[in-house]
Amino acid sequence: MNGTKFAVKIIGETAFEIIIESVIIPNTVDSIKQYAFNWCPLITVEIPNKVKYIGSGAFMNCHNLSSVVLGNELTTIEDAAFYDCDPALLINLPNPVIKEGYTFTEWQNDGGSVVSEITSANSSDGFEAKFSFTGVTISGRVYIGDATDVMIYVTDDDDLSMLVPVNPDGTFSFVVNKYRWWILMEAVKEGYIFSERREIPVVVEDQDDIYFWAYYHISGSIYGTDAEVIIRGDLVCNIHIEEDGNYQLDVIHGREALIITASKYGYHFTPPNYTFTSLQDNQSELNFVGEINTYTISGIAEGADSISILMTGDTVYADTATFVNDAYSFTVEHGDSVVLVPHKYGYHFLPDTIRLSNLETDTANQDFRAFINNYDITGVIQGADSVLISASGNIVGNKTIVNSGDGYSFTAEHGDNILLTPIKDGYTFSPESITVLDISEYMTNQNFTAEKNTYSVSGILIGTDDVLLTVTGDIYTQQTVMKNEVYEFIVVYNDSITITPTKSGYTFSPESISLNHISEDIVYQNFIASVIIGINSIDDVHLKIYPNPVDDELTIESIEQFDFIEIIDINSNIIQHIESKGNLQQINTNQLQPGIYFIKMTGKQSVFFYRILKI
Repeated sequence: MNGTKFAVKIIGETAFEIIIESVIIPNTVDSIKQYAFNWCPLITVEIPNKVKYIGSGAFMNCHNLSSVVLGNELTTIEDAAFYDCDPALLINLPNPVIKEGYTFTEWQNDGGSVVSEITSANSSDGFEAKFSFTGVTISGRVYIGDATDVMIYVTDDDDLSMLVPVNPDGTFSFVVNKYRWWILMEAVKEGYIFSERREIPVVVEDQDDIYFWAYYHISGSIYGTDAEVIIRGDLVCNIHIEEDGNYQLDVIHGREALIITASKYGYHFTPPNYTFTSLQDNQSELNFVGEINTYTISGIAEGADSISILMTGDTVYADTATFVNDAYSFTVEHGDSVVLVPHKYGYHFLPDTIRLSNLETDTANQDFRAFINNYDITGVIQGADSVLISASGNIVGNKTIVNSGDGYSFTAEHGDNILLTPIKDGYTFSPESITVLDISEYMTNQNFTAEKNTYSVSGILIGTDDVLLTVTGDIYTQQTVMKNEVYEFIVVYNDSITITPTKSGYTFSPESISLNHISEDIVYQNFIASVIIGINSIDDVHLKIYPNPVDDELTIESIEQFDFIEIIDINSNIIQHIESKGNLQQINTNQLQPGIYFIKMTGKQSVFFYRILKI
């Protein structure tokens, strides 16, 4: 070890396992036992001529071992002696070994390599044998109609796990490139089952006889009745039917001339059978529908679209819609008794029913005629005479109610939409109108109540407080109004009234307002108090206001000097406020809009109002 030679004859089991990097084996050694140098990082080894035996795994897992020279007396090399060494390992094979026909197939390198070539002699002592892995090819066929997505799942007892795709023609092939104690293979495809998986031991020769067969699911259901399913042809058997009517059988690939039928006495089945000349795939939904022998009942439904014919009876309950002049039909079983009833909402029929008993043949001319329903709409008018009731929509017409408390009536068809509106000038009705949509029954109590319209008469009092406004005419009422306050009176349609303002010591413009046959709200019925407070008349103070009407300038002359002067519009808004500067006052009126204005002149002891017209 480390350059030291030992006078020994046998190197024992696991003697130097793992621990040495190089070795010189002395000429005295004649046997190297199993695992003697297992896992040692050796690079080269020279076996002396006297060594006759190298045990199993003696140099196993020496991954760096790339050169071995064997002595010429070697007779035995056990299994895996050089297993998993450097793939480039060259071993000098002595002549006696080769001449004896020694087999090297168990000399394993890199997990399964064998002697693949013997090179020419390189010395008088022997030949070189190069150890390299050529691999083992496994091939075969999967018998299936469509090999798309079929895979061969390959595993072993170690680290092998792979999926080998199958070719479109069903063939497959793969290479095992490492020693394996055994290989397990099975065919897989989603939705399919195959013949049992194959297990093969490691071989040194290719294998091309690995076969798998697909088994196909034949399945379906029986509808309408219970029955039996029979297979005839290449395979003859009865298939078990589950309680829910489903059946299933697995049949191997390639079965020929299969005929699958359903059978039950007194029934016929759709389809009559399923036939397969050569089974190539799963066959699902091979369903049969069993039906008892039947008859047809038919007729015409006239007079309306989309009529429904309801049939009840021993074994049927059906509902069929037909159109104008279109035929309807029902299918019934032998011996049935049925009742036919036509229906469409809003219609009545002749006849209203048809009864058929113990049917044994087709029955035609079972006809119906439809008639639309009519409904009356009625009501009463209260509160006014001579009211016009107007109907619009699917029906158009007018009805005049002469006296309050009288009734009206309209006739409509089923499904009509109608708007009823009462009309009389000066009246409001509750409700204003009645809308009837999609009428489907008699409508009573569609009543209207009339009430005269009321209107507002309003205005403003300008100039003084506590003015009494008196209303005469069709109504009589009084109201005391304050200065600049809005007054309002309520009248009814067609009233005529006169409004008169009064207050001791005052005059008003206008003196009164008369309104005839009122039919709308009336505003701006204003009064202006034009009375001098403290002085009896304008003449007493020698007051002159001119020109009137005025255009661009208004002149005011007076003996008394006023404190201020204001121009007020008819809505009591102060347009101008002027501080008085003497007995003569000239006011520019260009900015005033045309209309009526009031001049308010306020002094120490008196207030004057004067109306002017701006042009």
